[in-house]
Amino acid sequence: MSHRSGLVVSVVIPCHGYARHLPQAVSGALARTFRARKLVIVDDGSTDDTAEAAQYLITRHPGRSITPLRQPDAGVSAARNTGIGTRGSGPPRTTWPSGPGP
Repeated sequence: MSHRSGLVVSVVIPCHGYARHLPQAVSGALARTFRARKLVIVDDGSTDDTAEAAQYLITRHPGRSITPLRQPDAGVSAARNTGIGTRGSGPPRTTWPSGPGP
């Protein structure tokens, strides 16, 4: 696989009740070939430990740009849109990771 210089990758992880899956999702995102410039975790009104899990993962990965966001439960599409809205400038190129959904 050839790498294009200047490619900027941002990863958005929308989650609702996702605390037990969040470490695996973050590890998977950080292990990709293209290093993510920014990882955004959007907690969509979770009632479990998702917010605490996100904060813990930030401390486990110092030097990586991980942004936790919290919003009232608005659904996975709204959570993705919130995360995309924080990704920065430039044209969007978006894919969604597969895995357990909210």
